[in-house]
Amino acid sequence: MKAFTIAAALASVAMAAPADVSPRSLSAPAATPPSSVRVIGVSLLGSGCPAGSADVQIDATKTLMEVTFSQYYIETGPGTRASDWRRNCKLTLNLAFDEGFQFATLATDMKGFAQIPSGARGLCTNTFDFTGISGQSAYAISLPGPREGPFTLKADPDVTSWSPCGGTTSIMNMNTQCNISPTQQQALIAVDRISGKLTLNVALEWRKHTLEQLQAHVPSLAKIAKAPGVTLRVIHRGKVVHQQYYGYGDVEARLPVDQNTVFLMASLTKAITAATTAYPGKLAIWHGGNMPGVSNAICLLPESDTANYNGLATKCVEETLKSTDKVNRSLEKEQIHGTNPRSADSYAGRYYNTIKNWFIDIKVLGDALYLEFLGRPDEQYPLRHYHGDTFAWNGSYNEMVGRGQYVRDYRYYRIEFEEDESLGNIGRLRWRHDTSVPEGELFFRTRTEDT
Repeated sequence: MKAFTIAAALASVAMAAPADVSPRSLSAPAATPPSSVRVIGVSLLGSGCPAGSADVQIDATKTLMEVTFSQYYIETGPGTRASDWRRNCKLTLNLAFDEGFQFATLATDMKGFAQIPSGARGLCTNTFDFTGISGQSAYAISLPGPREGPFTLKADPDVTSWSPCGGTTSIMNMNTQCNISPTQQQALIAVDRISGKLTLNVALEWRKHTLEQLQAHVPSLAKIAKAPGVTLRVIHRGKVVHQQYYGYGDVEARLPVDQNTVFLMASLTKAITAATTAYPGKLAIWHGGNMPGVSNAICLLPESDTANYNGLATKCVEETLKSTDKVNRSLEKEQIHGTNPRSADSYAGRYYNTIKNWFIDIKVLGDALYLEFLGRPDEQYPLRHYHGDTFAWNGSYNEMVGRGQYVRDYRYYRIEFEEDESLGNIGRLRWRHDTSVPEGELFFRTRTEDT
């Protein structure tokens, strides 16, 4: 069976094909694993995995991945803080393997130590997804009390998600979260006392695709993604060996997809458009902006004859206005009226995340409180009192467009300050900037001399 690299682009608003939720709908019969599978990159984010505390290994059969954490613990009871009651770790793994393979996670088992009294309950969830593919595999592991000692718990996914088809690398995102409730009782989930590690074993399944199977599947992918048009291009050893077009490049004009149709390819569009503007050719218009940790861009090719840019721009404005209104309505719905904040100085200071690679400054300017990312004045936003020790920082439609922003989940625009119980004043803030980590990320206040 020949191995192919598949490149597919979806027109309109669809940036990538969704996950194949029928695990065996495309699989070749009982594909053996690739001869080589390597972890070529690991990045960590979260309170459960400080830098250097997690490790990933693939066994000799290429069907088992072992993830170990050496500083992952959850503790409740007297003397503990809110940051002790739950932990999470988001790992981004770059795996390299033989060309033409895909893999999925089939099952997990978690090994560690638990001390949970009657009436309390521990819960650990693990989710897996692939960059460029929507959908995820999700696993939940429950630890009801009473129990004390080592544990090994197994779980199967509710939906199986496969890595992108083709290529020799795949970026897998794994998010592990554990918590204990209620928090008043003394309880613990921690590393195994013999190995000194909390271990997560993940079973992997591999498969290969044929060109004929992929061709048959493209229309259903386009339907699921609600994409009006698709280009399928197969590249083998650097040469295009197959190209096929589906649907419309411009729905209103009823123009079919062809070799001149312009596709957006998520963040890759920025680099490609920037490169093409350096060479003579058709006019390209570029507008860029930035948000905390994110760069956004709008790319227009007005000399292209396959797109109605006025229509697309009008639709974009309409959809962004709807999203902005939705954020405002959601924030209003959850707001508690009639509360008062502390003095502005009570919140001011620099707040670092757990691994200290990102900080947020809270500044008092005049009579107002401001949020500033990474010490950048151009990333400064006014804070409005929301309720209690929580503030909001979303802007109007015009303000967001002026910064080249897109609208995010409404929780993204709340900064929740929390009291350090041992000191009796504000000691940390919680920012829910990642919807895959619903409890948000904690940032801890530093003393002036630490900044």
